[in-house]
Amino acid sequence: MNITVMGSGVFGFAIALKILQNGHNVTLWTSNKEKEEELKKGKEIIEGIKIPKNMKITSSYEKAIKNADIIFLMTSAKHIAAVCQNIKPYYNKKQIFCIGSKGIEQGTSKFVHEVFKDNLKSSNYSVLSGPSFAVDMANSYPVGLSIASLSKKSIKLIKQSLISDSVKLRETTDLIAVQICGSIKNVIA
Repeated sequence: MNITVMGSGVFGFAIALKILQNGHNVTLWTSNKEKEEELKKGKEIIEGIKIPKNMKITSSYEKAIKNADIIFLMTSAKHIAAVCQNIKPYYNKKQIFCIGSKGIEQGTSKFVHEVFKDNLKSSNYSVLSGPSFAVDMANSYPVGLSIASLSKKSIKLIKQSLISDSVKLRETTDLIAVQICGSIKNVIA
């Protein structure tokens, strides 16, 4: 599968790395051209872990979205609305989205999946959360994540992209609980 990870922070990179290790084509999107160039030159996102040469890196929304089967939204919650608006011209309704952003939008108090639905008209989405740490996932330590969705197709494809010897996914339809737990974990951490 062709999979794009929108967001080159530590959690986004850890997800991209795991997907790449599982044999999928991965594009890692970053927010600007300068950061794209730094990453292409070898700047580490997680200390001690190099960006694999076969991981594509871009700051172009079009290049990131156009041929993706699955799109992981891994930016901070405050940027989800803007990222969704910027990918809107390039996405299609067959694409699967996985929202890994944690938090509640300030000002509206909306959950991230609600912000997503306000901006992109897709029912093919899931919400992903841990109580995991990106560095553990990147180093292939055992992690367990929760995935919530009302779309069986979404859960099935995201599981195919992520599950490995070190990553387990527990599925639910409770989008709110997964997002609340992810937000609380981030506050405690």
